Amino acid sequence: MISSGDLSILRWLVRRESASASAIGAACAMSPGEVRSRLAAMENQRAIASRLDKSVTPPRRVYLLTAEGRRSVGFDAVSLRNG
Repeated sequence: MISSGDLSILRWLVRRESASASAIGAACAMSPGEVRSRLAAMENQRAIASRLDKSVTPPRRVYLLTAEGRRSVGFDAVSLRNG
């Protein structure tokens, strides 16, 4: 079962390529500590992945939805390509 906070993050990430923890926290109305702990837990569950965005200075960590995360919110690769 996915908690409501985790679900709001996953739903917000569905239509984005990637986002920083601060952008996710602002969009989902969560404190920095709460959003970081949720992101760490979801990364351990492989619902999201992170990478270093080197296009900005200084580089920052961004998070993106995995196929497992898409399935958990009811989206799959086919539905994202078609609409």
